[in-house]
Amino acid sequence: MAINIVEYNLMRRFRDQKLFPLGGDLLELGEANWYGDVNPNILRADIAKYAIPAKRSELLAELDEAVKSEKPSAAWDIARVYWNIFLQPSSITAIDFHGTERALKLDLNSPLDMKRQFHIINNCGTLEHIFNIGQAFKTIHDHTLPGGFMIHQSPFVG
Repeated sequence: MAINIVEYNLMRRFRDQKLFPLGGDLLELGEANWYGDVNPNILRADIAKYAIPAKRSELLAELDEAVKSEKPSAAWDIARVYWNIFLQPSSITAIDFHGTERALKLDLNSPLDMKRQFHIINNCGTLEHIFNIGQAFKTIHDHTLPGGFMIHQSPFVG
């Protein structure tokens, strides 16, 4: 599922309200990519506003490279910049059969034990493709740290 203007503005609002912890571990159920309806200049301005000062030039370079790139992974690369702007995660793990080579190819219909928990789990529309939805929600629950956050999105555009 792609990050679009609606998710972008929600995450920006959540960041302004300090609702999510910074620096935690992020698990994406469905490796998020970039929908393309947010002007890259908005991302540049948000890097200046939200990113750690020591990481700003690195994030700007990553964004510029991804925007200019014709690589198939460019949309996923922009999404990683997005996460680094708003959550500054210490790690990003993704489960996705159709994501980049970084994504774990795991079946959410079956029990999983990743041997760790995450501060934030983002389900960006992946659970709509799962047959054993109860097992998928159990997996999410079991892999969320106490006090952690679960973000569930359902597709409504495209």
